Amino acid sequence: MNKELEERGFIVVPNVFDSSSISKMRELSINYFKEGNGFSNSGGVAKPDWIKEPQLVDLKSIIDFANLDEVVSSLVGQPVKFISHNDLHLNRSVGWHKDRLNGEARKYEVINPWDNSEDTMKIFKVNIYLQDHKHNNDCLTLNVGSYNQEVDTSYVVKTVHPNVGDIVVFDQRISHKASYSGGYDRLLICMGYGVENRFFEQFKKGTEFRQNMQNGVI
Repeated sequence: MNKELEERGFIVVPNVFDSSSISKMRELSINYFKEGNGFSNSGGVAKPDWIKEPQLVDLKSIIDFANLDEVVSSLVGQPVKFISHNDLHLNRSVGWHKDRLNGEARKYEVINPWDNSEDTMKIFKVNIYLQDHKHNNDCLTLNVGSYNQEVDTSYVVKTVHPNVGDIVVFDQRISHKASYSGGYDRLLICMGYGVENRFFEQFKKGTEFRQNMQNGVI
């Protein structure tokens, strides 16, 4: 595994998307939300499972072309697959949390994500920011290395500042938060990938349940 990702639990990968792709994704996302899609969440608007939206097929095509699964695989040192996790967010602020299965979806978490008795949970989120965060703190703040702890006992807090086109890859067990300071539209696309071991299927089923519940499908 990439040393930085293994030791810190996250890494910024530069220049995955060019500026024209980011601009196009931003335009598609803004127009989607302007049409009244999504629902109010954490002070902003959210759309889980956005890849199924006909209006966003061009957005999905841009992301598919980037082969994010291959990017994550090269960092992890093992093949990963898409794990159904996909969210589109506008102007949300969220407090400290870990991206384990939460709420009603917890019933799918049969194996604790920190049970390393046989193998290790290797599920990673890719955050794609559709604007520059080099000069503000509205991107992502993480507790470095905390993916190793179910309950954090140590704190080394780091805020990342990616340029346009960079992505942030992080272990979904790491503690993190994000804020929106206002004055512009903060757009974020989240995609999830995982190594197919005993943790994969339970997280995939729980994620699909969570997204369907949020979208009113179930």
